[in-house]
Amino acid sequence: MAVAGLSEPVWAQQKTITVATHYTDEQMRPLTACFRRYEAENPNIRIVHQQATFRDFLQTILTSRIGGRSPDIYNVYSIWGVQLVSNGVLAEPPADIVDFVRREYEARTVDAATVDGKIWGVPAEVSTYLLVYNKNLLKQAGYDAPPKTWDELAEMAARISKADAQGKLTVAGYAFGPTPANAVHPFRTLLFSRGRSLFTDDLRSTNLTTPEAVEIVAKQAEMFRKNVTNSSIQVRDFPSGSVGMMITANWFKDTLRQGLGDKFESTAGVAPIPGETIGALISTPSTTGLMRVALPSRRPGAWYAGSTHHPSRASAHASATC
Repeated sequence: MAVAGLSEPVWAQQKTITVATHYTDEQMRPLTACFRRYEAENPNIRIVHQQATFRDFLQTILTSRIGGRSPDIYNVYSIWGVQLVSNGVLAEPPADIVDFVRREYEARTVDAATVDGKIWGVPAEVSTYLLVYNKNLLKQAGYDAPPKTWDELAEMAARISKADAQGKLTVAGYAFGPTPANAVHPFRTLLFSRGRSLFTDDLRSTNLTTPEAVEIVAKQAEMFRKNVTNSSIQVRDFPSGSVGMMITANWFKDTLRQGLGDKFESTAGVAPIPGETIGALISTPSTTGLMRVALPSRRPGAWYAGSTHHPSRASAHASATC
């Protein structure tokens, strides 16, 4: 028994796995249920959640690394990948997990977990952006369906918007902000619908000065000039009834549901991001969050932590469970 104990893998002796995310308690609810289920299936394992705000999360990751207090697993925004890899924050996954990711995930999702040709984590979240509209405001303006092109959106937004006697906007036909994503993702979608990507094929330059890009930005700027939108009314104001349309991600649903309460179903409608052609409606951009193990991990076998199966099947087991 003593010999067997000495030969037991380190990962099998672990008692605690620390997972760091930027999720709120409400957003964590489904994942917390997965954690509890995993603990029930693996009684020798306890999973602890470390929470930080999205605004502070990246800095928290970097400072915890410097201070030697890194958690075992990060759920991070994929665009941080290059910086985290460059700073030695992430542990490179073993071959069987790399194979699992390549085999089980769609190619573009795998790309989001890849830095310099190497996979650095297991994709855990895909945030899909879409058009969210106020059904009641559209109906009051005489519309029974959401726009399918950006020109239609601008026309509808102009009819929905309202201003007081002093010209101050009280209802924005369309809302941008407060984050860059609320402007960047619609822009990228419209650019893609015109046959252009954000970057040139050799990735050495951008297509931001092309006629297509200039026209798109001009159309968006026109909405500000016509007082259809401004920076004082933002996407988070949707529950108050002061936003006609906006483009946001699926994770914003909980915020809308909490704000609208029992009026959620009758108020909030969703549709593809308007493009220049019907075919462009499927070109909604998405971003991916990745579950990644910190480097150095306090538990050398953190990729297999808690699994009662052979390591070659641990990743599949964890994915199926959580």
